[in-house]
Amino acid sequence: MTAPIDEARRNQIVKLAQAGKSRNDIAKEIGCSPSTVTRWAHRAGIEFDRSATQAATEARKMDLKALRNEAALRTIRRVLDLDDRFKDATDSKTLRDLAASLRDASSAHFNVSRLDMGSDADTETAKASLRDFIIGAKERAKEIEAEQHRRDILEQPDQPELETRKEQDRP
Repeated sequence: MTAPIDEARRNQIVKLAQAGKSRNDIAKEIGCSPSTVTRWAHRAGIEFDRSATQAATEARKMDLKALRNEAALRTIRRVLDLDDRFKDATDSKTLRDLAASLRDASSAHFNVSRLDMGSDADTETAKASLRDFIIGAKERAKEIEAEQHRRDILEQPDQPELETRKEQDRP
């Protein structure tokens, strides 16, 4: 806890507040916290004009919303790029990697978007669609993996034939 403000400093707070100085400027000048300035100004019947603070807060909110929108656009572009690459993928490892990247990018997009959404229902619908997409991607990866496995089996020569050839090649 800080030391109490002496009477001379309290009087100085009141005079500066009456002169129209901001709460933070007074706090810096006096060397105390802004809440102390507010408390002593309030006891003297002085209220600070908070419109500038409110305007700055609103401006900051708008700036943050613009940043969230920019982040959402970047993640949408990433999802679309991954989706295009997903369509061209032919091996299961690439499909699994792309599906994981799609999931992560989409999740990031939904987390950013949720901040500006008025309803969780929209988010849940979008998440359900994404889950369905990821399940389909995993199933497609398994199909490709199974097809590759079948091709590998068909391409392998039968073992008995190899033994027969080896025996025939011996002198």
